[in-house]
Amino acid sequence: MQITPPTTKGRARRVRKNLRQGMALAWAASPRSLIRYSLLGMVNATMPPIAVFLGAGLVNRIAEARAHSLQFRDLLPIVIGLWVAAGVQRAIGAYMGYGRNLFVRRVELEAERRLLARASKVDIGHFDNSDWHDRLARAKRDVSWRPGDLTWSVLGLSGNIVTIALMASLLASLHYVLVILALSAAALSLAFERRVTSRLYEFFYKETPEERERAYMGDLLAQPRTTKEIRAYVLADYLLGRHRKLSEELYKQRELMRVPASRY
Repeated sequence: MQITPPTTKGRARRVRKNLRQGMALAWAASPRSLIRYSLLGMVNATMPPIAVFLGAGLVNRIAEARAHSLQFRDLLPIVIGLWVAAGVQRAIGAYMGYGRNLFVRRVELEAERRLLARASKVDIGHFDNSDWHDRLARAKRDVSWRPGDLTWSVLGLSGNIVTIALMASLLASLHYVLVILALSAAALSLAFERRVTSRLYEFFYKETPEERERAYMGDLLAQPRTTKEIRAYVLADYLLGRHRKLSEELYKQRELMRVPASRY
């Protein structure tokens, strides 16, 4: 199946749609957890810029010691500030660790529930359509990780915005050119990653029929309800060979993806 590469406007529209749907899914799973971990992430994101600011002040004070004497009590407020910033960051990170993973799991369960609810009510005629089976296979494959990955993105979005804004302010206080250089480096990295991600997505989309067949062969060989028939008709060697061939072909295709991706 040939996939038309999306335009820049189409990619931006897809990103906005994914973020909006991810936010709605996370809100439906647990509104309280979404608000809690988003706010904690924003507070935690302010700690690195604060540490950089205090560290710069500490270096400046030490450098000024050449011109006039400097006592430890003059540095004590900055040292305490650095200690508090590091302590708050570690405390919030420890508190958010397992709780955020638990929230991500809640979102994954909500996505799985919606998928099963939709599959249980779909028209029975779709079960005779191979394209629909490919779509269902992609949904079953992605539901185990994509909702969680999207939730991490939603939770990290607010914190990243705070960190970028504060870091940009610190760089602008030194010289505006530093902000331009930082944004240019980020834009270049984003362009490369977007190109590689588009190629990977196209590959994973195309491999769905082969991956679904490979999984089906594995189920035939491992499920108790089919092993007796497989052995009675002496099909084990054929199915193993087919499973091995599909696995090797898919692996070689993924291996070839590594070579073009390494060029960017």
